Amino acid sequence: MHPISGIEMCRRLRNELATHEANITMVFEELDSDLVSRALKAGADDYTIGTLALSDVVSRLDIKSIPTTWLNATIELGELRIEPLSRRVRYRGQRVDLAPNEFNLLLHLAHQPDRVFARDDIIKLIGKPSDEIDDRTVDVWIGRLRKAFKLAGAPDIIRTVRSMGYMLEISAVSLTATGVLSV
Repeated sequence: MHPISGIEMCRRLRNELATHEANITMVFEELDSDLVSRALKAGADDYTIGTLALSDVVSRLDIKSIPTTWLNATIELGELRIEPLSRRVRYRGQRVDLAPNEFNLLLHLAHQPDRVFARDDIIKLIGKPSDEIDDRTVDVWIGRLRKAFKLAGAPDIIRTVRSMGYMLEISAVSLTATGVLSV
């Protein structure tokens, strides 16, 4: 195999059916905001600076950031359905394909719709070390979330609240849930 860049490998993994939903974390020797931006645009979910020990990898697994009581509950927000155990999202029955960070972000926002979350709060909510992640990375995650919903024919349910952050906007839609979660 010819040597390829990490960014090109990331693109290829995102385009392969077998790996397009995999969680991709890029590891950089030093912080280079241009390189980080290119990696995130190529499909990386996360990045870190320096070497990663196995314990670091395990600590970054995003399932740990989800409260266990949420894992058995199906969330329905109007025509939006989120199934945490199978990590499936549907809008009007149409599947919405999300990468792990975007799925976890949506899950957290859906548990508190119409609440504004600052970028730093979002980073912490999905279990990422805030001192290692630029808060503009959240903008990339939000952009991917919006794009996925647009591809599924859904309206833009993510609202940007200037100078504050983002929220899942559910106007005049009742929240119903089954399973462990009760509202």
